[in-house]
Amino acid sequence: MNRLVSKIGRFGADALDVVSASGSHIRTSDGRTLLDGQAGYWCVPLGYSHPRVVSAVTEMLGTLSYAHLVRRTHAPARELAERLAQISPHGSCARVLCATNGTDAVEAAMGMVLRWARPRHRSVLVLERGFHGESLGLSALGDLSSGGSGRRRRWLGGLDAVRIAPAIEGDGDLAEALRALDEAFARHRPAAILIEPVQLAAGARVVDDAWLRRVAALCAEHDSLLVADEVASGMGRTGRFFASEHAGVCPDLTIFGKGITAGHAPLAGVLVGTRPATLLEDREFRHGHTFSWAPPACAAALAALDVVLGEGLEDRAASLGIVSKQRLLDELGQRPVRVRGRGLAIGVELPGTSAACAGRRAAADRGVVLGQEGPSILLVPPLNIRQADLDELLEVAVTSIRAALDASGSAQLVDEVLEDVQVEGLLQDRAT
Repeated sequence: MNRLVSKIGRFGADALDVVSASGSHIRTSDGRTLLDGQAGYWCVPLGYSHPRVVSAVTEMLGTLSYAHLVRRTHAPARELAERLAQISPHGSCARVLCATNGTDAVEAAMGMVLRWARPRHRSVLVLERGFHGESLGLSALGDLSSGGSGRRRRWLGGLDAVRIAPAIEGDGDLAEALRALDEAFARHRPAAILIEPVQLAAGARVVDDAWLRRVAALCAEHDSLLVADEVASGMGRTGRFFASEHAGVCPDLTIFGKGITAGHAPLAGVLVGTRPATLLEDREFRHGHTFSWAPPACAAALAALDVVLGEGLEDRAASLGIVSKQRLLDELGQRPVRVRGRGLAIGVELPGTSAACAGRRAAADRGVVLGQEGPSILLVPPLNIRQADLDELLEVAVTSIRAALDASGSAQLVDEVLEDVQVEGLLQDRAT
């Protein structure tokens, strides 16, 4: 009996029992070795057990295995905060809030939004098909979290969570999306807008850069906070350290997590810009947990930053992403799919969830793990994936998606034939 409560039940019998991993590959209890095309859960940007990160964590475990940040401090945390402040867009970071995981960090950021809210503010704007965590408080802010649905709901703290449709790169009418955005700010008077520059859980949808720049301008005009959830899109994943940098905007709050320690320890946080930094002078504002920014986790993050920045992995993600997307477009262009994404965060949207599930399973049978979110197949490999492994990932993805589409097309044809037979039989019955 498996007593572990997790999301394993969503996948049933094809759940993977992982026993070891290294580089871009995982090994399972049944003896298989598989190429991991989703970098853990988008949090292993340097591959598994990167030697420099492992060495840094091991050394710190032998020096300072634990220290909390309540009336104490420690050098790894201070150094990490300083490094992140230097990396922040245009040096806009004034302070850094510590957290343990992405959900925790979003909670911290939204706690600051509640403190920021003025009497005239009535809402928090959030994007359709967003995902920001699974906690009770955050379920009101995302369409894709457990229980997340509805256009408008009362959020914790008395503000309305109002969903708006963002302009997505390659989709729809930008001018109309900009008009709707202006109207949303005027009508709902938001204290903040919470965005993911790349909606990875929605199939790697990329928010249009021009739309995001208008968001930043409206936030300044309405005294609202621009909150960028970069938990999945940060750490160089999209070709810039933070995805919001592509639009040239400076969020007031930038939330990071997942890949910051390269998957070696839990750590997350919020980069706080100069406008909301005054809120941290209030001694009553508290956020932090027992294991927030423990020394080994900070050591992992510092080592991971050294690798990502020192080896030019942001530029590598950008160039490999362009080539990979083009290959998918070339080889799947005649099929009913949409290829989305930026850098090495790529989604292929299929006609339905069942087709995507079939594609994911077909790839696993061929030795490659692909991500799947609803109707989309996700390719989110480590940023330092070997070229040969990336070629294999793309080849298997294309083959598996084609097979899934062919199978779903055959199934649809059978359904149509059966429906015609049933209709014909019904007409005959009526005629007699």
